Amino acid sequence: MARLSRELQSQHPLCLTTIRIELPGQVQPAGGVDAIKRQVLESYSKIGAFDSEALRVRVETSSLQEFFDRFPDTQSDEWLYATFGAIRTREGDYGYFIRRNEELIFCNLVPMRPNQQAKKIMKLVSTTCERQFSKRRPALLWLHLQGLGPGQIDNDPDWATQSLEMLARHAFTSERRDHLSSLVFTSDTELDHQHVQHRGKDRRYLNAAGHLKGYDNKRCRFGTVHILSPLFSLNAI
Repeated sequence: MARLSRELQSQHPLCLTTIRIELPGQVQPAGGVDAIKRQVLESYSKIGAFDSEALRVRVETSSLQEFFDRFPDTQSDEWLYATFGAIRTREGDYGYFIRRNEELIFCNLVPMRPNQQAKKIMKLVSTTCERQFSKRRPALLWLHLQGLGPGQIDNDPDWATQSLEMLARHAFTSERRDHLSSLVFTSDTELDHQHVQHRGKDRRYLNAAGHLKGYDNKRCRFGTVHILSPLFSLNAI
């Protein structure tokens, strides 16, 4: 992106020019970063689009005055964050603004491959279940996502019904983890942060009541332990 920024020269005065660069992630672009840069510069010059298995580029222009009418408070410390949040493509993408004379260019890099957080959590589930339990009685695994909001687990806005179910299926469908009775999720961003007096001191604690998300394992070799059922029980695994 730094190389691209240096070589973008203003060609569309009085415009907000939006360049969206999508990388599907399944195939690496031939020629690497230099090939991406050349294609983006060509699409920017022609205000055109480019599609391939490894790269998609979209360039659009709109009125710069209308953009500043929509986001007028440019001196605010929150302007950049708020504006990016309003015009970005999706969670997990990257973007920055480039001012070139009378043109404002917004470059938006959109990785399309699945968020790696879900894969990391799946690995954590496997390792924990196989190493930290005796396997002689039902086990409950509680994953608290410290410093990670639920929306960051996966790029899909339906993360609660898709990503968490995927993690539960991963945990429950292996015979090596058939001692696992339930899987519970909480996140810092969802818990109630409260204070209580304990032994004359103000103590901070987190209340998880009403904020649990999780599943019971119908394949548990000890039988189903109804901790979260039926509300969060998977219908079929």
